[in-house]
Formats: sequence, C-alpha cells, structure tokens
Amino acid sequence: MNYNEKIINRVKYVIKKGEKDFGKICQCCDGAFPLDVLSALYEISKFTEIEMYKDSSDIIRRINNFIQPEPHPIDYDWRFTLKTAKLIVDYIRNIGNKIALLGVPSIYNMLNSDNNKITLFDRNPFFNNSEKKNRKSKVITQDLSRPLSQKFSYYDVIVMDPPWYADHYESWLENALKLSKNDSIIIITLFPPLIRPSASEERERLLNLFAKIGNVYKLAYKVEYETPIFEIETLKGLKLPILKNWRLGDLYSIHVKNRSIPYSFRHPKEPDWNRYCINSQIIAIKEDPSDNYEKLEVKSIYEDGSYLLRSVSARETIREKIDFWTSRNRCLSIKGRKRLKKFLFELTEGTSPEYILNNLSKDDDERDAINLIIALIGL
Repeated sequence: MNYNEKIINRVKYVIKKGEKDFGKICQCCDGAFPLDVLSALYEISKFTEIEMYKDSSDIIRRINNFIQPEPHPIDYDWRFTLKTAKLIVDYIRNIGNKIALLGVPSIYNMLNSDNNKITLFDRNPFFNNSEKKNRKSKVITQDLSRPLSQKFSYYDVIVMDPPWYADHYESWLENALKLSKNDSIIIITLFPPLIRPSASEERERLLNLFAKIGNVYKLAYKVEYETPIFEIETLKGLKLPILKNWRLGDLYSIHVKNRSIPYSFRHPKEPDWNRYCINSQIIAIKEDPSDNYEKLEVKSIYEDGSYLLRSVSARETIREKIDFWTSRNRCLSIKGRKRLKKFLFELTEGTSPEYILNNLSKDDDERDAINLIIALIGL
C-alpha cells in the first residue's frame, strides 16, 4: 500500500467513526499534512460533507498570548499547547530536582517558578530574555543539532522535543546522553506514522535506538501542538481551512541504562542564520561569506514572483533558495546581505522605516528592495 492509499484508508476510517470537522479529521490522520487529507476527501467524494473552520484570529491571539517571540520555521518551532505542557510538567515534577529541557520553552515557562534546578537548551537566542522566577533556572543558547559546546552536570530528567527528522533525533539524543547519568529519565516526543512516506520505518528505527539506551515506555497521552503563525499563513496561502492544533505526536520515557551505546550518531547539515526580533516577529538572514555585494538586491524564490513559502516541510528543496525568512513564512533570495543586516539592525534599534528609506539606501533600486522587505515584515 503506497503513502496516498494509507492516508485515504485513514480518512475513511475517521469518517466512518462519525467525524465531520476537518480539523479533527486532520488530528486523527497520524500527521498527514492537511493538503493531503483534503485530497483524500476529494478522492473518496466526501469533501462536501465536511465542516470547515476559516477564522484564524482567535488562534493567532492565543499564540501571541503564550510565548514570545514568534516561532520560526528554521527552528522547527512547533510549541506544545498549554494542556500538553501542563500534563508533562505534572508528570516530571516529582521525578527529580535537576531538569534539563531541550527545545521545550513552554515547559520552562511553567517550571522556572519551582524550586528545582531547571535548564533550557534552545538555539533561539531570544529565549535568553525569558523572565527568571527561580534563581536556579537558566537558559543556554545551544543548537542541539550540534554537539554541546561545553561539559554540563548530569540531570535527573531530560525533556526533549526534537525536530521530526531522524538525524535530528540522533543528534539530540547524543546530547541528552551527555546530560544523563544511569537511571536518568528522558522524556521524548515521537512523530506520527503518516507525517511523510518514510515515517513508519523511521519510527521503528528510532524506537530500536531508544531501546539500546534503556527501558522504553509509551506514555498514555498524545502531545498536542499549537498551530504556529508561519503554518497558518501557509495554510491560508494554499486556500486551506485554518486549523486548531491539528498536529499530534506520541510521548515516550526512556529510563537510561546505557549512556555509552556503540552507535554512530548523525548530525544534520544546516546553514547558519542570523536572527533579528522586530515587534515579536523573527527575521532570519542566512549566512553566506561569499556574498560581497555592496548593494541590496532581492528577488522571489518562485518564478511567479510570490513571497509566501508554500510548505512547512524541511524536505522542500526550494528552501535552498531562501536567504531572508520571516516568522510569517515570507521569503526572498538576496544579494548584499551585509547591507540588509545593517537595515535590520537599525529597525531593531528603533530607527523608523522612513528614515532608512530616505537616508540609508544608496539609490532607487535599493530603496525599492528595502520597501519590499519592510512590506514583508509588515511595518
């Protein structure tokens, strides 16, 4: 049975159970992207029977009230819902006093008022500004797809939510083991079996890796994710209904018995990005030492001239063309990134867009490029 047939069978099963809400159907389809679920509904001629939800305002308002800054796709930043965060916090609170949090800022925000030693490891540098309610809590800016930058003490509990790709899991687990001791407990999410065609086989290999590390237990509840703004924007751009928290994952605990397993951990190869925070929105600029252009030039990554990225998947090859990327999923190819970095720095310092346009741009062409950047940021 091929991937599309598996999705169709899953959709048929969910509808047979009586579900008619599109968002809940997606929730029950084991990670299949909503566009694929919609195609399956058309395939089985059930689309007209389904209820759609189109107003995203309350979703965006809820996200904005939860954690700032905005999640960005370069960080694979899908965040737990409040309900899921509370479930995990309640589960780990009494397991140990030293807790490491790998890529789970929502858990940190809940735990850092406790009298435990809490450390958040996350590559988003803006989480370092998180309010400290506990003198034992701290935030370490660390890209977990790469080896830890220094030696740390051991933790009783490690909670981790890696990006849903096998090489990221391996890299994150390698770092988690460096933070563990025998009998530490690793709480780890796992992606569902229809997130992509190879997901079932990847899950099986990862579960085998978990078992090499220690005793593995599947926890009784699913983890639920907020639909991030960048995904909402892409769903709207694809003319899809706006979905409430459709993405679910599994949750496992690993009771560590073997910290030194004979395993060659892979590390994903990714570009480096500079980040700028403007009104809670994250603007990312890809590093490229060969870009020596002295004037800013911009162009669309698509031949039709559009700027909204039409996917949230890291497998999308057009991502290689992206140099400028907002947390609202607006993207550009650029030349002259040193100039752009200067303009973005000025914006973060409070310089008005009008001043930059009128006083810092070199000519009309660069002024047009800056105007487009400002429009894509929404200033």
